[in-house]
Amino acid sequence: PGPGMIPPPPPGGSVMPPPPPPPEHAAEAEEEPPPPPPPDGFFEHGEVPPPPPDESEPPPPPPPPPGESGPSVAEAGTEERLKQQLAMMNSKSWADRIMEKYDGSKHYSEKTMEQMNDRDWRIFREDYEITTKGNMTHPGTGKRIMPFRFWPESDLPDGILAAVRKAGYERPTGVQMMCIPLGLVCKDVIGIAKTGSGKTCAFVLPMLVYILKQPPITPETAGDGPLALIMAPTRELVQQIEDETKKFALELKIRVYSVVGGLSIEEQSFIQSQGVEVMVATPGRLNDALDRRYIVLNQCNYVVLDEADRM
Repeated sequence: PGPGMIPPPPPGGSVMPPPPPPPEHAAEAEEEPPPPPPPDGFFEHGEVPPPPPDESEPPPPPPPPPGESGPSVAEAGTEERLKQQLAMMNSKSWADRIMEKYDGSKHYSEKTMEQMNDRDWRIFREDYEITTKGNMTHPGTGKRIMPFRFWPESDLPDGILAAVRKAGYERPTGVQMMCIPLGLVCKDVIGIAKTGSGKTCAFVLPMLVYILKQPPITPETAGDGPLALIMAPTRELVQQIEDETKKFALELKIRVYSVVGGLSIEEQSFIQSQGVEVMVATPGRLNDALDRRYIVLNQCNYVVLDEADRM
């Protein structure tokens, strides 16, 4: 018979079914379970007990799953640095780590003027927004003129410092810290500061020091005019400057008088002729009085222009 055909049955016999085909995949033999481990402390002859696990070392990381690569060299280095930092933080307190970086330097407010270095001055100027341009050399010593930090460092006379304390000025502002040292050495100064920063005090105190160094006004020299002149654009500002100047001048027996419009120019010129150390005036009324020869400025060598940008 051909392939795939069932042979005919033998004569006189019964037809037997063909045997079943063998299975394609033979069942694997079942694995025998491993013998149970011996009880703790009992080992068969010739066996060596395994070493106890080292608890100080962390277990190795599991291998990456198939198809994924392990950590790169950079990642491994970063992880190692983090471990070192964590170990250092656990071994040292916060104060110990700070003290290791502390170089012994103090804040500039706790140092003397001689202990201040360039870094301290830079931080000080940034804190008080102090910037300077021009010649900052002291005419006498040849050193750079530096701002002061507290009133006792300002080189002001004791009488003026007492007047400053009495007026309620506890700490100088930025414009005062820089302009007063420049004014004390008779430097020409242009000071720029926002409203309410104490500009009036910044030019009044050096002016009073200058007046104290001059010979006092006598009846013979009273007709030569004031020793210092302050000009402001408006009448209200002139009166405000006059009141502010008197806070310090009255303690020093220095006379202050204002010359503004709206009042009798003859009366103003008469009071001024009796002897005034400081005159505060508006430009319009001052020009009028000078043209009429009511006021002269023969001995005035200290001039202040307040609100100069408006004038």
